Amino acid sequence: MTRWLAGLGKDMLVPGHALGRVHSVFEHACNIALDDGQWLSLLDNTWANAPLAVRLDVAGGFQLLFHPGEPFSIKAGVWRTGRCRGDIAGLPVGTPVPAQEALPVALIETNLDRLDAELAAWQASHPHARPAARLTALAGAMGDAIAQRDPGALDAITCQLVGNGHGLTPSGDDILTGCLAALWRLSCLDHAMHPLLSSFCATLKCQLHRTNEVSRHYLGLAIRNRFVQPLDELRQCCLGEPDAVQLRGACRQALRMGSSSGFDGVTGLAVTYRAALAWHGAAGPFPRPVAPKCAAWRLRNAPLCLNRSNKVRA
Repeated sequence: MTRWLAGLGKDMLVPGHALGRVHSVFEHACNIALDDGQWLSLLDNTWANAPLAVRLDVAGGFQLLFHPGEPFSIKAGVWRTGRCRGDIAGLPVGTPVPAQEALPVALIETNLDRLDAELAAWQASHPHARPAARLTALAGAMGDAIAQRDPGALDAITCQLVGNGHGLTPSGDDILTGCLAALWRLSCLDHAMHPLLSSFCATLKCQLHRTNEVSRHYLGLAIRNRFVQPLDELRQCCLGEPDAVQLRGACRQALRMGSSSGFDGVTGLAVTYRAALAWHGAAGPFPRPVAPKCAAWRLRNAPLCLNRSNKVRA
C-alpha cells in the first residue's frame, strides 16, 4: 500500500513510498502507474499544476529519461528509475479553499458570452480541437438534461460519453470532466444541484471501466472534485470574476491543455453553466457558498515546481 507524505489530504499529495512502472511518456509529461492502483504524473515546467502530479526540472524532454514499462520507485521522498532519480520531499501541496461568492446572474451571463467567444475563436484557429459532431450533439443533450433537472437523462448521456473519442483522454471524458467541474462549483451555491451531482457521480463511477487507465484516473479525481489548475481557475472566474481580461486569460490557459482536452473540458464547463442558469432562472442571485467541501485547490506557498535540489539526476 502506498504511504503518502504527511499533509492535508491523501488525494492531493505525492506518495512517500511506492513501487510502479512507467505507463506512458510524452515530451513534456510522464504517467506512472503505481502497483496499488494509484497514479502519479510527472510534468515539466510548461505544464500547470495538477492533483497527484509533480513538476520536474528537466532538459531535453521526458522521452530521453523514461521508457514505457520500466520500473519506477519512490522511497523516502526520492524517486528512481534504472537511469535517473530526483527528490520530491518537502514540496508544497494543494490546499482546499472556500469557493468564491458568485456574481449577479446578469454578470455571469456576460462571462459565459465571453467564454463562448473564446471557444469560437480557439476552434477557428485550431480546427483539430473540434470534437466529432456526435460528441457535440451529446454535449448539447447533456446541457438539456441539466436544465430540465433530469438525472435519468443525464445518466444515459453520461454512459454514451464515457470513453467516447480518441487519445489518451477521449473527448467524451474531457467533456464530462468539464461538466463535473461546473456541477461541483454550482453545488456550493444551489442545494437543488446536489441530487443531480450525486446521481451523476455515482453513474460515472460505475462506468469508469469503459475508458482507458489514464482517463479513468482523471475522471476519478473529478468525481472527488479535483481538477487541473487551469480548469479549476476558469470555473471560479466564470461565476466570480467580473474582469474580462482575467476571464480571458483563465480561459486561454485552460484551452492550452493537451491537444484537444482543453477545448473539450471548457466546452463541458460552458454547457453546464449555461444549463444551470436556465435552471436557476428568475430565482434571483445565487446565495453565498455554503458547502465547505466544494473547494478549489490552490498552492499553499509556491508552484509545484522543483527547486535546485530537486533537479533530475542521472
